[in-house]
Amino acid sequence: MKFKRHKANDRQESIARGYIKGVFTPLVSYAVSAIAATLAILVSSGPGHQGIFIGLLAFALAVHVLGLWRKGGKLGYRPVIRILAAAAVAANLSSVGLSDSRPEAPYLAVLGFIGIGLPVLFEPSLRRAIALRLPFVAHLPGVPTTKQPITIDRQLLTASSIVIMAGGVLHGAGQQLWWWIAAVGVLDIFYVLVFLQAVAQFRQSTLVKRNLGDGLLRLAPEFMIYTSLAEPAAHQVKMWLPYLERTGRPFVLVARTERTARDLAGVTTHPVLLCRSIEELEEVMVESMRAVFYVNASSGNSTMVRYRNLTHVFLGHGDSDKPTSYNPLHAMYDKIFAAGPAAIRRYAAHDIYIEPSKFVVVGRPQLETVIRKVRSDDSAGPQTVLFAPTWRGHVEETSLSSLAAGFEIVSALLDRGCRVIFRPHPFSYQFPEDREHISRIHERLISDSKITGREHVYGVAAETLRSITDCINESDAMVSDVSSVVSDYLYSEKPFAMMSIGIEADRFSELYPVGAAAYVVDESLTSLSGSLDAMLGSDPLQSDRRRLRADYLGDFPLENYASNFVEAARSLIKPAGIEASPVAGAATTKVHSVGAGQSSKAGEPKKSRPTIHAANRPSKHDAETLPPSATVGAPIGASPTPDGPRLRPGIPSAITFEGAASESGQLVVSTVAAPKENLIVHLAGRIWKRDSGRTVLPVTLNVAVFTFAILGASPLFVAALGVAASATYLFQNKQAAGDSIAVNRLLRAVNGARSLGVAALGIALIGRYGWTWWLAGAATFLILSIVMETSIHKAWRVSGLECRNVHGVETRGYQPIARGYATLIASVAIALCWMLAYVGSHPAVIFVVSAVPFLFAVFIFCSGLERGVRSAKLETSLPDVLESISPEFVVYFGAKTGIDYQLGMWLEYFEEMNKPFIIVTRNIVMMREIWPRTTAPVIYRKTLRSLEDVITPSLKVAFYVNNAGNNSHFIERRDLKHVWLNHGDSEKPACYNPVHNIYDFIFSAGQAGVDRYARQGVTIPPEKFRIVGRPQVREVLRPGSYQNEQGSKTVLYAPTWRGPYKDTEVYSLRHGEEIVSALLQRGCTVIFRAHVLNYQFPDDVKRINRISRLLRKNAAKTGRAHKWGRKAETRMSIVDCFNSSDAMISDVSAVVSDYLQSEKPFAVVAMKKSPTELEVELPASAAGYLLREDQSNLQMVLDELLGADSKSVLRTEMRNYYLGEFDQTEYSNQFRIASEDLINSVGPNMDSIRSVDSIAADSVL
Repeated sequence: MKFKRHKANDRQESIARGYIKGVFTPLVSYAVSAIAATLAILVSSGPGHQGIFIGLLAFALAVHVLGLWRKGGKLGYRPVIRILAAAAVAANLSSVGLSDSRPEAPYLAVLGFIGIGLPVLFEPSLRRAIALRLPFVAHLPGVPTTKQPITIDRQLLTASSIVIMAGGVLHGAGQQLWWWIAAVGVLDIFYVLVFLQAVAQFRQSTLVKRNLGDGLLRLAPEFMIYTSLAEPAAHQVKMWLPYLERTGRPFVLVARTERTARDLAGVTTHPVLLCRSIEELEEVMVESMRAVFYVNASSGNSTMVRYRNLTHVFLGHGDSDKPTSYNPLHAMYDKIFAAGPAAIRRYAAHDIYIEPSKFVVVGRPQLETVIRKVRSDDSAGPQTVLFAPTWRGHVEETSLSSLAAGFEIVSALLDRGCRVIFRPHPFSYQFPEDREHISRIHERLISDSKITGREHVYGVAAETLRSITDCINESDAMVSDVSSVVSDYLYSEKPFAMMSIGIEADRFSELYPVGAAAYVVDESLTSLSGSLDAMLGSDPLQSDRRRLRADYLGDFPLENYASNFVEAARSLIKPAGIEASPVAGAATTKVHSVGAGQSSKAGEPKKSRPTIHAANRPSKHDAETLPPSATVGAPIGASPTPDGPRLRPGIPSAITFEGAASESGQLVVSTVAAPKENLIVHLAGRIWKRDSGRTVLPVTLNVAVFTFAILGASPLFVAALGVAASATYLFQNKQAAGDSIAVNRLLRAVNGARSLGVAALGIALIGRYGWTWWLAGAATFLILSIVMETSIHKAWRVSGLECRNVHGVETRGYQPIARGYATLIASVAIALCWMLAYVGSHPAVIFVVSAVPFLFAVFIFCSGLERGVRSAKLETSLPDVLESISPEFVVYFGAKTGIDYQLGMWLEYFEEMNKPFIIVTRNIVMMREIWPRTTAPVIYRKTLRSLEDVITPSLKVAFYVNNAGNNSHFIERRDLKHVWLNHGDSEKPACYNPVHNIYDFIFSAGQAGVDRYARQGVTIPPEKFRIVGRPQVREVLRPGSYQNEQGSKTVLYAPTWRGPYKDTEVYSLRHGEEIVSALLQRGCTVIFRAHVLNYQFPDDVKRINRISRLLRKNAAKTGRAHKWGRKAETRMSIVDCFNSSDAMISDVSAVVSDYLQSEKPFAVVAMKKSPTELEVELPASAAGYLLREDQSNLQMVLDELLGADSKSVLRTEMRNYYLGEFDQTEYSNQFRIASEDLINSVGPNMDSIRSVDSIAADSVL
């Protein structure tokens, strides 16, 4: 891969200016409007200040509304401004009314303020209510189609500002307050309507969830079209719909993002389902489902590929010579539909091995309507030329798009009297520069049409009203680049030119063989004129196109060309020997788990493969899935990978994680139907549960403070209430004070309510002291300290390079304490100011106190700004910095959780290689978590494009330690060798995932890890495996001699975690009390190591606590040194637990294979399985003692475990099978030796093949 260098200075300054502008501009507009609103409050009660008051109020609200529309603000946009403005109006109405001898005025002012202020303060909660991540279903019979909610956020916020302004203007003009109260009432009706829409959405989602299972069972879909692409992908699906419809089988379309789901619903009448989570994805897995078709190579496809009882078919959405058409990720699918033989050869030509049996040549059915014609010499009229450039892709330096040269190309065509059809790639509109290129070409075509009268086709006419096939048929020739449209154009046998971007024209066809039939134009355009003349004239390449057509598009008869694809698809949907009803809802054949004598793919018998102690072992085919809270784990031992998805007969009765908060802060609606109760009460209850402490209490107290302040209540009472409001907020967040991450989340929290408290303080201060600049400054400082929280948050966001342990590069900023303390310091200052106001301290003292939080906010903001500018500038220097380090391998960590144990367990072995390496994370929290544990450079890369900057000429090998979906983003770097390590060895799905086919090598602890794939029906070429042992167990001690004396043993009880699925809870913790009690009765010392992930389940926490109490009581009674809680789970590593024990009891967990190293006896609890079934699923259990779930053989197992131990010899054999048969003195070196040999065998990537486009996006027309 070509190593990218930057023109650093200009780019650094440009990035820094952009960052500063992005932070400062919002701060200025927010601050000036907040200052104006604050001053409006302070002058509201002063005599003769009405004009100033209205001017300040109008200015504040005008700036606010302009920002709202410019930024597309939502509910909750800068509530500080409107609540201060509303407070100013209420204070003004109250004071003016009293001066006019209207005693009802203050109460009407309070009524109006509450009517407008409470909705403003609760807007964040209302926004969360309407932003619930609700299910989306369309066109499924019996299930209501999810409607698009009506959004009036900006209109409502603008109306709110107008009503507030009206309160100041109307009363100043002598109008009755009732008119304002009426306006407030009308406004509140719209807020209520927004809430009722949220209720309606919630009700609709309840109906959807209640009927979804029955709807799917009635439909009985036999296959699905699946897309997980985050970007709009409807066009990719749409191109395959007509041909999959011809199979005559019922199907559904599944999208993982709402935008794509809604787009698909607009282009088809077939059922469309949105499945954001794996839990929702499981609901679609009805028994009738047999196959899944994929239209792109998005990294999210790996989630679905794990369902091994389905046939997974990769279609793609175009065939070209780009890397998207020989993506190594394609190896994970069961079948790859190829347009022609050229598509198959393409993989091997780029050193990507895929089992030949996976390929099926089916042609390109979309071309059946392409008209073949050869232009005759006497054809009349101007020639029509299609210009169809591809998009630039996610990797800027390797973009193959010719759009940048489009203006010159189109001009040359126009000079030749051609009529032009201009159809850019839809993704080109994502990039400002490309939008500019498109606009210039449109203007050129418009201008030419006016002059010549030629009817060019562009814009909507070319990109929406016409399909790509229409454009091909309407043209006589085409100019493009490396795009799938070129392969499609071959079918027409008409001439075409290709732009050679980034490569010499004479080498073009070497990398892109279709170029042999094209008129190639160099990037400098020097050959443009000659190429266009040949293409539009004598056309000497006509015979070459005919030859390549069959190679690229299949040698099929033209008649019924698309039937080749349809029959191939139908054969996979309806396997031989299974009679599938063509009628939706008819009886279907159940799909079983793959096992002995069953099929691994539709219609294919599975070959049994003998393994040690057991053969033909079936297993469950599940997915490795971590819930959002799964952030920690043990260094070795139970890998927190639940036994996940399986095919289901319908919808489960319950799904876990109801009402969990997403990373975006939205509430996630569970897939469980809501109880049949009043939906308003139910939704309000959920909002209350989430927001009662965080929002309701601060809002209530501060509204009360302000109300009593403008009503002229007792100064002592108002001051006490003001102190109570601040003290309550501090008390609510006292736990966050000890956690920098938690305290940083307080920034911007209930800032509207806290600002209202300052407004009340300002009114109280003016009432006591009268107007002084000291008090005006104090109130302004306090308001600005709250307003600046938003800018502090922005200033400390990632702006460029974020890394640790890189010599000479520092991307951290200075914070004496966590920045989130700005909120707590401001609250303390407000409370102190209330106290000082009551005791009558000099205004200067109050001013000084209020300046403290403001100065702290300014300091933290400036520190963050300096860090951000520095980080932005450093981003451009990263390639040069890494080149100086010359790393030879990279450890890639793509997950959002688990780095401490998944990568942590490998760190010391990477460092022992004594070769320079780097760690790349895709999550900023993971970078911050791992860097203190290593001296290696740790670099955070947010985007796929930014990964290019870590590829240096010295880099040779990449290691992966988990199944993160975005591992695929790095796999596309084909000049590196990619090695799968995992973070534990067990019989869980994470250890036989078919996605592992994408890696060049798989490092396995022992032969068991190799056999596991074949046993589970996953075919991986044997040459990919390397048996390297499990270095993490090198510290596990073996007993010199084992004393079979009952009553003197220490037993480790280490249950795995439950997993997130009700039907896959194979952990033994629910029987833990009985097991531990039996051990205590035998006089054993117990080490109880609960799995850390079980602490997220309340019922499991109770079980853990009961076992802990049992051990505590026994220790007090007998003096035995039992270990549990932090001592066993934190202070002791899993290896310490192994070495301190004489035996172990566990379940289906990676600790079992690791414990084999000790050669000590162990027992495995057969949860939801008979002992025989467990031995089939977990071969290592054959060397242990199998404990039935009902505990009926518990005493017998303990007799063996603590006494006879009849399987001691078998354990040695099983240890070699699982952990590698190496000399124990060199055991720990095997991983290092294998890794170093691989690194040394790979040459430096100086002559790398260019990487083109994003594999994840895979977005070629």
